[in-house]
Amino acid sequence: ILGKTSDWLRYDLPKRLVRQNSQPVCIGQKQIWYMLGLLSEEERINLAVSAEPEFDQWRWVEYWQPVHEVVSFKKSVYQKALTELESAMTRYWIVPQ
Repeated sequence: ILGKTSDWLRYDLPKRLVRQNSQPVCIGQKQIWYMLGLLSEEERINLAVSAEPEFDQWRWVEYWQPVHEVVSFKKSVYQKALTELESAMTRYWIVPQ
């Protein structure tokens, strides 16, 4: 673990996305974000080891790219998290020779 956000980051779902018929009713999320360092070869990453994986693919991207690709109601959370974690990234970043 290279860093984590100092507090919970929250977002609310737009009213059109709130599923009123589910229990409990989810109106948003609160998250703590972590920055992790990969200590293995990337070929060893396997998202299918779980019976119900949350993700079906991954890729390396430029640091700020997720802010530009995320849905609008999550954008401020991504901006806050990446801003807060940026110092951890630069502190541990090793530039290949």
